[in-house]
Amino acid sequence: MLRDSDLDPLRELPEWEILLERCRDLEAKTPPPDPKPVVVPPVATGSGDGRVLVVLHAAGSRPELETEHWTAATEAGWTIIAPQSTQRLSAAGRYGWHDLERAKADVMTQLEEAGHLSEGDLVIGGFSQGAGLAAHLACGAGVLAAGLILVCPTFHWGMPEAPASGGPVATVIFLGTEERPRITEDVEKLSEIIRGVDWPMEIELLEGVGHSYPPDFHGRLARALGSIESMSADQSISS
Repeated sequence: MLRDSDLDPLRELPEWEILLERCRDLEAKTPPPDPKPVVVPPVATGSGDGRVLVVLHAAGSRPELETEHWTAATEAGWTIIAPQSTQRLSAAGRYGWHDLERAKADVMTQLEEAGHLSEGDLVIGGFSQGAGLAAHLACGAGVLAAGLILVCPTFHWGMPEAPASGGPVATVIFLGTEERPRITEDVEKLSEIIRGVDWPMEIELLEGVGHSYPPDFHGRLARALGSIESMSADQSISS
């Protein structure tokens, strides 16, 4: 959190170094987390039977909080797997993905241990920083994904590079009309990358929504999963 650009105006203050040193001291004394992904099994059968939705939590969150927003998938037969970052942000058990390479390793290790790293029918989703990480994973980190569902993605590490290999990844992006300009600009950059590699994509604008889940995300998620299935099927036919 101390690297957050929102705190830039404070960095020249002498109190900043005191705070920084105190945080480093507390971090050194805190035992490292032993991350385990949260697994939410399906509660009904449907088009997602046997398939996995990987959900990546936002900065300052944790898997069990994030999965509450994504339960519509379990009603269509999907299993949710929500990896946890090892990068602790607070003593209250909140985590983030600020170090990108460490974040990729955390997700890939937990998916591999769960036996899902090499499965190409994964759909990866997330909110905010988790959504940005999902895009990086699908664009060349070794995770075989059939689809992406990105809710208000952020990219403080920079944009992902265009994938050089692998099949098309059907992508649905949710973006609020009241979102911060920087995030809106990053979504446009990401859409250019996706168009450049001919991935099927939909961008759904959320009227009156800022940087948050829309209140009707349950229904929107169900439709997004259906859209990914349709886009993937159309891509298979065209190829």
